[in-house]
Amino acid sequence: MGHCHPGVVKAALKQMELLNTNSRFLHDNIVEYAKRLSATLPEKLSVCYFTNSGSEANDLALRLAQQFRG
Repeated sequence: MGHCHPGVVKAALKQMELLNTNSRFLHDNIVEYAKRLSATLPEKLSVCYFTNSGSEANDLALRLAQQFRG
């Protein structure tokens, strides 16, 4: 597609105008995405946590693992 493909830029702009991805607030698109994502995973993996960055995701994963192990 190359850099700055007009279709990709337009789609990204449309989404960024609609939803701030680092928001903690629920939005219909986030809920729908979580449902679609969890439908592809085993039943035990039915909870989705959305984070702002890889660092936050790693921190959350570590805290969840520590909580699970006790």
